[in-house]
Amino acid sequence: MTAPLIGWGTVNGAGLPKDAPYLSTNEGMVPDFFLDDYLFVGVDGAPPGAVAYTLVFQSALGGDPTEITQPDDGGGVLGIQFSVFDPGIMTITAVVDGMAAENELVGTITSTGGAYGTFSWFSQPATPPVSKFWTRFVNTREVI
Repeated sequence: MTAPLIGWGTVNGAGLPKDAPYLSTNEGMVPDFFLDDYLFVGVDGAPPGAVAYTLVFQSALGGDPTEITQPDDGGGVLGIQFSVFDPGIMTITAVVDGMAAENELVGTITSTGGAYGTFSWFSQPATPPVSKFWTRFVNTREVI
């Protein structure tokens, strides 16, 4: 069985990634985005309720990253609200029926002044998890 792919929605009339199909090749940018809106990501062909998404958001305003894990809406899709008043970088991963997706989605929100900003989105290969054992091993020294 091949690993699933998550994808941004296909661009709608407003230029945002919202509509099916949800493809890992969907990418783009909206240069003069106003206030806030929703965007949608999904796994095309996923059984209802089979996808668990994890969204990590690092605000450009500082602070620790926020991590949220939530199930799909029953159709393999997840809606995410974003705002020009909270710029930063979001990374989205997914697990479909217990199998991790082989890619992750990245979105950036920047403020261009006032109530306007830029939103850009793309997909990249998933970052493999680092074993806690290996991390501990690498950070140790041999004592004689």
